[in-house]
This record gives sequence, C-alpha cells and structure tokens, in this order.
Amino acid sequence: MLDIVKQSKLQTGQSLAQALKTLGEKPFSEQALSRVFKSEIAADSAFYEDGWYDPPPGGVISLFGKPEDNYTRICEPSFRPEHMWPRDDLLYNAEDMIAVYASPVHRETKIIGDFGLTLYKGSNIELRTHCENVLHGALHIAGQAKPGMAFRELYAFGMAHGESLGFSNEIGSPTDVTGTNIGHTIPLSYKSDPTHTVIAQAKSFEDIREALRTGRKFINSVETQKIEPDMAFTIEPRFSCPPLPQTWFHLTVIFSQGEKQICHGFEPVFEAFGIDYLQKILN
Repeated sequence: MLDIVKQSKLQTGQSLAQALKTLGEKPFSEQALSRVFKSEIAADSAFYEDGWYDPPPGGVISLFGKPEDNYTRICEPSFRPEHMWPRDDLLYNAEDMIAVYASPVHRETKIIGDFGLTLYKGSNIELRTHCENVLHGALHIAGQAKPGMAFRELYAFGMAHGESLGFSNEIGSPTDVTGTNIGHTIPLSYKSDPTHTVIAQAKSFEDIREALRTGRKFINSVETQKIEPDMAFTIEPRFSCPPLPQTWFHLTVIFSQGEKQICHGFEPVFEAFGIDYLQKILN
C-alpha cells in the first residue's frame, strides 16, 4: 500500500507536468487546465476517471489568482463552493498565481494520489520569496514528524512554526470537527484504519469516495491518533502573510517500518512550468 501511495503521488505530478506542456504558452482558461489535467490522469487505467474530492466536479481544482485584486480567488478557505469551480472565462497570464489540485483514486487499492500546489513564475520578487518561504515551511513541518507523535502535537508544532514565519493557516474543512487542519491521513495506508472495513463493503464509486472522505483523520488541535511506523499522511497548510496571498504545497509523508520519506512530485511540474527558483529548494 505504501508503495502505491508514493507511485500515485508521483504519477499525478507527471500528469500535471504533461498538462502544462500540452497547454504551452498560448492563453488557457481554468477550465482548460482542469480538463487537460484530468484527462492526463485518466489516461492511466490504474486510476478511476474521477477523483474523490468532489465538488468541484471530477475532483480537480484549477484557479487563477489575479494581481489586480490581490489574488483573492486563490485565498478562499475552501474550494468546494460552486463559485470556486474552474471557469472558462478566466484566462491565465504571466503574473497570475495558479492553485491546482487533483484527487485521483487507484482502482485496485483505493489509495488516493492527492497532488496540489501553488504555481507562480511572474516577476514579483516579494511573491517569489513568499512561495519559497511557504515551501520551506511545509518541508520543515514534515521533517518534524516521527512515529509515536500524536497528530495534535504535529499540528501544534506546525502552527507555531508558521507563526514564527509570520504565517496564518487559512484551510477551512467542513469534515474536520475543529474546522481547520494542516493535513490528514491517507486512508487505507495503515493497518488500524477502520476505512479498510468500510471500503470492503462499498458497492459503487460514490460509496468509495464517501468512505475516503469521511475516513481521514486530521492533523488538527485535538486528534490523538499517533503516527504509526507504517502510515502515510499529508502536510498541506495554506499559509498566507497579509498582504501576501494564500500559498500551498501539498506534501505526503510516508513512514515504512519507521523510516520516513517526504514525497511531493514537484520536480517535473517546476521544470515544465519554468519555475527554477523553487526547483533549487528541492535539489
């Protein structure tokens, strides 16, 4: 299962990189990016056609934040409301910020391959530095995780670290009883997860999607679940530092027999989109 977590994440990153190459330099809309990204994922028969994070339709997010309104469109706490779904009338230009995400589900194992990040390749040095700081911050939080640590401990560290950098976390989650978090378990990635039983009884993809949605345990202020030696979970704070906009780099932390990997799959995306300044952080 843990190998599938990594493979699914990396494959989804490759799909986004190919979508960006396909769209090229010509103007493209939010809807076009969403559609091409989704079709690249679906081209691999190992995945279901749609993602589990629905709405937005198909489980894909593609939003363009515009400098003229301080990137407001990518700064909402949730991407589920209809006004946040990808639009055909919003076209990308070079100073925009893109928030993009997909939530594929592996057919055989039902493991999710969530992939998401904020893309900016414009000329604003302050925004570039902000993106660098958010990526560094997310990687630092992931680096703190260790087996036996309760999720609420990791959340407390993450929030304190974010605050030390001047960040606030803007995620809003209606599924989380606390309303906010910095990540969640990958359902089915650890033996004690009750989602195994629920998935075994699923009759349709809608049942599978609901089991995955509700089966997550969140990295929030109250969750006592401890990190197990074999487990995967996400680290995905949406950090902002007003007036700088909400920025996001979705990491997956994988523990296998107590050994940790931090998986993201960003390299091909940064290369395809020409974001050298963030690529250097990963080298």
